[in-house]
Amino acid sequence: MKWLPLTCFGLWLSTFSLHATPLFWTAEKAGTQLMLLGSIHVGREDLYPLPKPVMQFLSSSDAIVVEADIHSSPQLDYPNQQRTEQWLTKPQITQLKHIAQQIELNPKTLLALPPWRSAILLQYSQLKKLGYQVELGIDHYLIERAQDEQIPVIGLESAQQQLDMLANSEDEGLNLLLSAIEDFTTTPSRLKLLVQAWKNGNAKQLQRLSDAQSLPDTLQHTLLYERNQRWAKELSDPDNFTSGNRYLVVVGALHLLGPNNLLDYLEQHGYTLSAPNSTSPN
Repeated sequence: MKWLPLTCFGLWLSTFSLHATPLFWTAEKAGTQLMLLGSIHVGREDLYPLPKPVMQFLSSSDAIVVEADIHSSPQLDYPNQQRTEQWLTKPQITQLKHIAQQIELNPKTLLALPPWRSAILLQYSQLKKLGYQVELGIDHYLIERAQDEQIPVIGLESAQQQLDMLANSEDEGLNLLLSAIEDFTTTPSRLKLLVQAWKNGNAKQLQRLSDAQSLPDTLQHTLLYERNQRWAKELSDPDNFTSGNRYLVVVGALHLLGPNNLLDYLEQHGYTLSAPNSTSPN
């Protein structure tokens, strides 16, 4: 099973047309320039090409910054954990088996994995059945373009750190799996709404659709808020990001929206931000 970035869970904001206006921001501090683009970790061919300002900024960047450079990740260390079937009730197992049949998965595989891995596999398989691929996700695409132009790739965290964050959770990802099960039937219809909101660059609508998901508050705190704080601190460290350089920062879209977002934390660290889709900081 391929490793997916953490924010794959429910944050699969979808495709836009040639005339779409996906949200991006620019930020500046002491000569360091950032462009921050909200990523989706799966996509389709009609997602491309990306807007010219994004591609032009990439070409002039000193590096591209992503959540984790999964292209260069070493072999991951998976801990030995309880199987999903040991966590679920009999009705929940029955429900999971029914879902597995719909997305052409062997239910024995889901039940044999720890809950967090079952959640990843379930969501990945559903999105794939709906026509989406990890290889066509924005971050994946931009990393490949950066490599073509010999632009360095910087990961804010490693794939192993992402794995450990889920594996070391108190319930080994049970709430994550239960959220994936609960959202399963509404995913196709919500995906259509997300497509339109993304095409229009409608941040309020994207946030409303995100709020309607069943991800527990504790998981939002771990997967979004805590990471936003860490990333803002790292992006503000001159030892990591040289003054005078330009960096394209590509992170999951919901890291840039809602409360405790990455943009707010960057402002707290002294960055001046532009209005959405403007290349000139205020």
